[in-house]
Amino acid sequence: MSSKGFVLTLDAFFAVFLAAAFMVSIQFYYSSQQPHNSEYLSKMAHDFLAAADESGDLKDAMSKPQQSAELQNLLLKLPSSVASRITVTTYEYKNGLVKEKSTAQASVRNLTGDVVAAQRAFTSPEDEEYYLSVLEASYA
Repeated sequence: MSSKGFVLTLDAFFAVFLAAAFMVSIQFYYSSQQPHNSEYLSKMAHDFLAAADESGDLKDAMSKPQQSAELQNLLLKLPSSVASRITVTTYEYKNGLVKEKSTAQASVRNLTGDVVAAQRAFTSPEDEEYYLSVLEASYA
C-alpha cells in the first residue's frame, strides 16, 4: 500500500470516528430529555400544586373534616408511575401573630430513588389562614 493510500484510509477512519462520536453525543442529549428525569418530575410537581391551588382543590380539601383522605384523592390525579406525598400545614394569623394551626398529610405509593420536592403557599383571606403545601414525588 502506498503512503497516499494509507493517509486516505486514515483520513476516512477519522471521519467515520467523528461522525459516530457526533451521533453518540446527539443520542445522549436526547435521551436525557426523556420524561423520566428529575427535572421533568420537579416541573410536574410544581405544575400540579399550581393547578390544584388555582382550581381551588387544595382549599376545598383543607376545609373538609377528612383532610388526609381528600388530599389522597387529589394525589390520585397524578400519573400511576409517580409516587407522592403531600403535606399541608395551616397557619393562622391572629392579633398580629402567626402560629401553626394544623398539619395534614397524605401519600400514594412509596417514595423511592430520587425524590423531588415542590412547595406552594396559598391563602384563605376570609379565614385569616394561610397554607404551605409541600409535594414530594419520585418515580414508583
